[in-house]
Amino acid sequence: MYTNNPTKNNQITRLFESMDTNDKEIREAFGRHLKLIREGKKIRSGKSISLRRLEQLSGIDFSQIHRIEKGSTSPTLVTLYALANGLDVTLANLVEFEK
Repeated sequence: MYTNNPTKNNQITRLFESMDTNDKEIREAFGRHLKLIREGKKIRSGKSISLRRLEQLSGIDFSQIHRIEKGSTSPTLVTLYALANGLDVTLANLVEFEK
């Protein structure tokens, strides 16, 4: 669902299976410091990618992408990775943490 490349999809799956997504510190860091909304929309607009096209590229529903960009919902790490993949950027490029 993330890419048309099964090998890359398996790598993504293994990455997230190896992570402890229940880690309290990770959840708190994402909740406090994530500046995804501004960066994600800027990248998408800069590449002239519509919400519908990003839906096709990432496998994430366009209405969910819209809610993320508006700041009305918080994405999961898996969703962030799928969006970064759809935008053809690294996860680090998509998210910007306060210092």
